[in-house]
Amino acid sequence: MPTTMMFLTKKIFGERVKAPRKNGAAGDTRGPAPAARAFPSRTPTKDEAMTTTSTAPDAGTDGRCEYTITRVFDAPREAVFAAWTEPERFARWFGPREFTVVPEQITMHAEPGGAWQVRLLSPEGGEHPLGGRYLEVCAPGRLVFTTGDPGNRDGAPASVVTVELGGVADVAGGTRMSMHQAGVNTDPAHARAARDGWLLFFDRLAEHLAGHPAGEETGR
Repeated sequence: MPTTMMFLTKKIFGERVKAPRKNGAAGDTRGPAPAARAFPSRTPTKDEAMTTTSTAPDAGTDGRCEYTITRVFDAPREAVFAAWTEPERFARWFGPREFTVVPEQITMHAEPGGAWQVRLLSPEGGEHPLGGRYLEVCAPGRLVFTTGDPGNRDGAPASVVTVELGGVADVAGGTRMSMHQAGVNTDPAHARAARDGWLLFFDRLAEHLAGHPAGEETGR
């Protein structure tokens, strides 16, 4: 998991990771570090595994690397779109289970040109700020946003993420989500780590959409 999060923060997202603070450290007036939220681990069921597909990262010759993940959710498009664009919902599934995400610290101006920002707190107290800008917001079917600045000229890692939501013929009220991430200034190894991280995040998204917010026992 550390490899995945380090890639999300330093490679695709291009953000610096702040060192964890220690309780009672000299000169630290911020008080004790917040306690990390404990999320129970869970192995996806066979049915869930069958609803998810992903492509292997495809590397170009210009420092770009991209892949696609497709997953079917037993929830309407409106609910899935809201989970991507509303802080309270986003905080319930984004990030590893052992990390803390505070909805009040999430910024989501879901409109073209608007900014988004989220901070994840590791169990050790390290802060992982992630963010970018929205390029397209077409509810409830399409969302395109950046992580970092894909147009930068200093070699900083970044990406463009495209999320498309469509109906599913054999699942009444279901949604087929396709997420494509095209990273710049990165490589296949780091892209594979990020892809694996998203797959775990989408397990939590499925729990949330099923009415079992991440962090609560699902009974599965």
